[in-house]
Amino acid sequence: MSVNELVSKVRDFMRSLPPDRIREVTRGDLTKVLGIDPIKLPRDVKMVIAKILYNEFKLPYRWIASRIALSPNDVQLAVKGLRISGFEGRVDVNVIVSAIKLFREGKIRNPNDLIVELKLDPEVAEHIFYDIIIRNEGITTLNVVEAVQKLEEYLRKIQGYSQDIEVVERKVKENINTYKTYLNYSLENFKKELDEELKRVETNVNEVQERLNNIKKELREADIKIGGLTELSEYIRNIGTDVNILKDEIKNIKNDTNILKSFKDKTLSSLESLSNDVNNFKVWLKGVEDLLSMISRIFKGLEEVSTFLTTLTLWLKVQSEVIFSSEGMKCVHIDSEGYCTKHAFPTRISGLNIKEVSKGNLKKYYPNVMESKWLCVLCKSYKSKIEEEFLEEFEEEEPEEY
Repeated sequence: MSVNELVSKVRDFMRSLPPDRIREVTRGDLTKVLGIDPIKLPRDVKMVIAKILYNEFKLPYRWIASRIALSPNDVQLAVKGLRISGFEGRVDVNVIVSAIKLFREGKIRNPNDLIVELKLDPEVAEHIFYDIIIRNEGITTLNVVEAVQKLEEYLRKIQGYSQDIEVVERKVKENINTYKTYLNYSLENFKKELDEELKRVETNVNEVQERLNNIKKELREADIKIGGLTELSEYIRNIGTDVNILKDEIKNIKNDTNILKSFKDKTLSSLESLSNDVNNFKVWLKGVEDLLSMISRIFKGLEEVSTFLTTLTLWLKVQSEVIFSSEGMKCVHIDSEGYCTKHAFPTRISGLNIKEVSKGNLKKYYPNVMESKWLCVLCKSYKSKIEEEFLEEFEEEEPEEY
């Protein structure tokens, strides 16, 4: 979206409001109109919008600064049309070097710090800070709200990963135990049925073998016994009886053979089912490998979170030391006991020194920022005593209300 489109959206929105509603517009309202938080807009775009808001709607510097995330000094520069570049040859190189060193040591956060530390002209300080340090150092302003949201997102992901790992671990254990039980049961039943069938076949074979041996013996004896027709007739009848018995035994063997064949088919079917189970187990193992890969990525993400938290902690520590480095750098909203007078929590916060203040039925809890300095670093309302005195001196009188 072009600058002209953004400016037109702001102008049309402000003109649509009654005069008594204009000062009630919040940064959230402008975010909805623009489709983006003003704090994320380039500085030069915000300077154009600031000039429109001042010239056409007669809004005060501080109102404009708070709505579009600019300093009052930036708003003044936008309104007056002062140049923030074109200082080449007018600034001493040693001054620029000193400014860069102070920035890298964490002692300056904005052009006002350069004015205080190096006693520079406001325009020169703006030029050095924005056109040299910010551009050449590749700095990007970290929005505190975005940083906290990103941290909360990381924590939610960590919690979700932890729950996923627990569920997967439990399912892996359950599947392994179930599969081991199934394999043991299948193999034991298979062995038992096979042993019983082999014993039955062996018994039938032994009985048939014994019958055959008896027939051979009787045939040998027949050579001796044949002496008369009667004995021969009796012998033939006995042979016939034995042959019938042998036929029955052979039929039994055939039946046993069919049973064995059926058992063989059943065994093959069981082995095929077992093969399918093995294939399913291989697929399951592949899933476990994918899970382990995901867990590896999770731990990599945790390392990134750890690095982010370490960087954020270091940044908070350095900035808090800068804020409280001298009496003049302390925020104007801190009382004599070290408590913040600007912002309060709706409830008590564990780990913080809190002062309870009752206003009618409403209770507010103000933190002691001298004991928890990092709170000032995260506060958008922080303003040093030096900055307050400087702005009171240089800021021109606000125009009449629209």
